[in-house]
Amino acid sequence: MFLAVLGGGVAAIYEDGERVRNAIAQTGTVTAHSVERQLDHSLSATYALAALVRQHETPELHDFDALSAELLRTYGGISSVQLAPNGVVTQIFPLAGNEAALGHDLLNDPQRRTEALAAIASRQLTLAGPFALIQGGVGVIGRLPVFVQDINGSERFWGFTIVLVHLSELLESSDLQELVAGDLHYKMWRIHPDTGEQDIFAQSSSALFSRTVDARVQIPNGVWTLSIGTRTFVQELLARPWRLAVLPLAGALVAVLAFKLMRHIHALRTANAALKAETTKRRRTEESQQRLAAILEATSDFVGMADEEGRVQYVNRAGREIVGIDEETDVTTTKIADYHPEWANNLIIDEAIPTAIRDGTWVGESALQSRDGREVPASQVLTAHKATDGQVGYLSTIMRDISERKRAEEALRQSEARYRSILEGAPIGLAQVDLDGSYVEVNEALQDILGYSREELLATGFVAMTHPDDVASTNEHFKALAEGKQDFYQIEKRYLSKRGDVVWVNLAVSLVRDAENQPLFAIGMIEDIRQRKQTEAELRAQRLEAATLADIGRVVNSTLDIEAVYERVAALVHQLIPFDHMKVATVDSEQNTLTKAYLAGAPAPGWEAGQTYPLSSDLALAVVHRRERRILRRESEMQESWASGLRSGLAVPLIARDEVIGVLNLRSAMPNAYGQRDLALADRIGAQIAGAIANAQAFDALQEAQAALQVSQERHRLATQAAHVGVWDWDVEIGDFYLDPNIKAMLGYGDEEIPNDLETWVTYVYEEDREPVMAAAQAHIDGQTPEYVYEHRMNHKDGSVRWVLVRGQALRDAEGAVVRLVGT
Repeated sequence: MFLAVLGGGVAAIYEDGERVRNAIAQTGTVTAHSVERQLDHSLSATYALAALVRQHETPELHDFDALSAELLRTYGGISSVQLAPNGVVTQIFPLAGNEAALGHDLLNDPQRRTEALAAIASRQLTLAGPFALIQGGVGVIGRLPVFVQDINGSERFWGFTIVLVHLSELLESSDLQELVAGDLHYKMWRIHPDTGEQDIFAQSSSALFSRTVDARVQIPNGVWTLSIGTRTFVQELLARPWRLAVLPLAGALVAVLAFKLMRHIHALRTANAALKAETTKRRRTEESQQRLAAILEATSDFVGMADEEGRVQYVNRAGREIVGIDEETDVTTTKIADYHPEWANNLIIDEAIPTAIRDGTWVGESALQSRDGREVPASQVLTAHKATDGQVGYLSTIMRDISERKRAEEALRQSEARYRSILEGAPIGLAQVDLDGSYVEVNEALQDILGYSREELLATGFVAMTHPDDVASTNEHFKALAEGKQDFYQIEKRYLSKRGDVVWVNLAVSLVRDAENQPLFAIGMIEDIRQRKQTEAELRAQRLEAATLADIGRVVNSTLDIEAVYERVAALVHQLIPFDHMKVATVDSEQNTLTKAYLAGAPAPGWEAGQTYPLSSDLALAVVHRRERRILRRESEMQESWASGLRSGLAVPLIARDEVIGVLNLRSAMPNAYGQRDLALADRIGAQIAGAIANAQAFDALQEAQAALQVSQERHRLATQAAHVGVWDWDVEIGDFYLDPNIKAMLGYGDEEIPNDLETWVTYVYEEDREPVMAAAQAHIDGQTPEYVYEHRMNHKDGSVRWVLVRGQALRDAEGAVVRLVGT
């Protein structure tokens, strides 16, 4: 009997179970949507941050903390917001408790890299987690990749805007706890992407559920499952033990009535829980909307909303002011097209709205049009807001007046055009160089100087093309410039061109700083000074040649010792024309031979000084007889020299008084060591050596003649002394007069007593004979007599008068003029 009564009570508890299950299912759907909406609402903060980033286009937002605080108040469930330019977290609000996440590099974190790269590839908001957070606790992270446009209109990845949602805060704001108050229990789970197993990340109880229903929670790039149920029958009884006592006492009727009542109470609690959750949700939504409206009304940007048909639903205060709409105008009577010029409307219809519907957001530049027809350029972020079924609910846009930026861009374009004109039209090389030394831009003149194309130059840096000997000084100067220690430097340096030659340049480099006075880049001006350097080298060579030739001339004129001349000249020649062997050979034209008069350099077989050999080789005949100057490069031309390891040479004739008197030979172990310049220089040196040889030969001949003359004079002196004859010599042109000592002795005087002077000598002529003597001499000079012959008287030292016979003969030049008068 007891079992029958108990069975009846149990049956009564479950007889309306299906309706309870349906109520739970409805509650689960409502709650799942609540979680979904709250999560979507929280993640919307990433779009708000992205819009701010696109407006500022800077790595950091200066008012980040204030903006983030407002976002946390506006969007429920958010634990913190973050900015990660280039994937590295640099700004967090609030920072307290989240310090561990600061500096986190998402793109290089093995656990986060895959999700971060996937977000960049999809260009859409992605949700990561749930997982244990670096700063503690369990949560999910929404990451929105942000792309911005550069000045050329190309998009580039800026970084991420990030919203961190702690699960506890999300679930609390989603009213899940209201389920527990209504005797319902839940668990949130997903299928783990790595293990494929159920991953429960939130639950109200670990106890078993009955009447369990599942509701799907749609999230970005995934699905969560919300499971809701009541306690099992045994749990219900254990939770309320008085029911066990009532059953055997009250019987079937009481049991049925009790459980009927319990069923209605349970259903009522379930409905109340759902109603309370919905009421709380609406209240929080209204508060959130009020806060959002306050933000929108406070911003200086145009903010507008429209339905899917393009009918405007809202325009904030700043937007009305920009387009010239007063507060009394009902914007709901306008359409999107009323706020833009025609071209911007076409852009919005054809590109912006379709892109926003497809990707969630469109970012670009368009324009607003005021009521007075003025066009206002603007940057625009247009977002399509979708319902859970994927249909577009409404459109929102944020637009910022970029008139100042456009004017700045136009000024920049004009400046760049001028810069480009200067760059391309400059006659010297110009380059823009990054602070790491790489070329950013180069002009055509620099390409011509170095021989590289623009692409080749941009692919490398200037250091790679610098001559190795100039790398250290170049790096030192540029490092000081890049660090901002100096703003300008100028040096002369060498580059290695693509052609393989060394290019000398005059390099002037100026530092360009940004608005904060930090080094930005450098401008280099490169002047090709190869011609100047070549001219300078030629001038130095000419000065060296002139100085050395002058030294050789001084050596030649300083001594008649030809061996000393050879030694000193050889050292000077080596400065101008490097050689390994030098030979001076003299010519004996009567014997038709050459004599090795001087050798310098490394000894070689057959090169003994003083050796004489026939003037018969082709080279000797060409140089001596035909007076040819030769550059020697072949074995057949060098013979013995080639066998000694010498591979090139020079041979020039030594000419004095239009006669070849010798040969100058220079030899080098280096092939092709000599050119035409060396040959011409050797010829000039050879002329001086020839002069030295001629002087030495003339000096030798003079010494021989002087020796012979001394012998002859001595013989003449003895003869004239024995014959009582004296010799006199009168140089008519210069007035020199010479008296032989014998003549002075005839008058009783010594050689020193009568000076060799014509006027003095005439005073020794007897006074009455002086005039006739001079007249007879003049008559002979004038050509009236073939010979000067005259007898006259001379005054002797002892006072007596002596008669003398004077004879003389005039010596005349080619024109017949008398130059000397010589006689006895």
